[in-house]
Amino acid sequence: MMKKQLPKKLLLAHLGLLAATIIWAGAGPVIKLTLDFLPPFAFIVFRFAIVCTIFLPYVFFTLRSHPIDWKDLPNIFWLGVFGQASIVFIFIGLKYTTAIDAAIMNLLSPIAIILAGHYFYNEKINNVQKTGYAIATLGTLLIAIEPALTPSNTTVPTHLRIFGNFMVVIYQLAWPAYIILGKRMMGEQSSIVNKAFKYFHLHQMHKKYNSTLLTILTFYVGLAVLTPFALWESFALVNPQPIVLTFPSILGLLYMALISSIVAYLLFDWSLPKVEAADTALYNYMSPLFSIPIAMVFLGEVLTSTVTIGMAVIGLGVLIAEKYKS
Repeated sequence: MMKKQLPKKLLLAHLGLLAATIIWAGAGPVIKLTLDFLPPFAFIVFRFAIVCTIFLPYVFFTLRSHPIDWKDLPNIFWLGVFGQASIVFIFIGLKYTTAIDAAIMNLLSPIAIILAGHYFYNEKINNVQKTGYAIATLGTLLIAIEPALTPSNTTVPTHLRIFGNFMVVIYQLAWPAYIILGKRMMGEQSSIVNKAFKYFHLHQMHKKYNSTLLTILTFYVGLAVLTPFALWESFALVNPQPIVLTFPSILGLLYMALISSIVAYLLFDWSLPKVEAADTALYNYMSPLFSIPIAMVFLGEVLTSTVTIGMAVIGLGVLIAEKYKS
């Protein structure tokens, strides 16, 4: 009997998703290493500056032929705040916590997106799925407080590690907020989100925009929002954090700007239309399988018993939710 083979385009799409997943899995350890030389705000501002410079010709010529409606600028601003500027929470978190903790807590984001879609847009999930996601969330919170439960093998005080973990959790909630805002701005209706839009004087986009253009514009918003904080961080009168540009820090910066921000996004965007939505969720769940070995090899991090239990709880919750989908 001949083995059934995937169509070439589908196989390439899965390879694209796998490559993007591995690149993003390596981001946590790379950030952690580079933070030894660059403070968090300066690191992310340099990253955005490189990305924005590379895409400047594309943005210039695209906006010349398809200008932004000025009434849509507040929408783009808030998309940039939640979609890009919020990434600084990951950078701050990784300054204090481990790359392993951050990698596992990243699993909270796809769960939060599913639950937010159900709450705000009535996307269907059954009670068994809710139970599974609740179990997975408990596993994430267990890892967040893990430094208080396990003897530390790092020089970072316990309270700072817990602070770092909760910085990572904040980002995992900011990204679903970006998704929910984006869906409403693109026309999907939600009575709950409509009330929030009215309160903050937001609205549906007045024009239809290329999704790639909108994503790139959010990088410019992130750059504008975070630059003042980077200047304050590096040149403050009290406890300034110096910028040290060495070969390792430049390599880390280029990895995050060119590989993680551009190559991985392009691979993901190219692959996404060719696969089912469930496939993308699977790759999200696979990410720690790559992040953890990278962190153990290059950072010398170890899996504690609490983190292992937390991983098992998350895995059980995800397994229940995925097995009993509507």
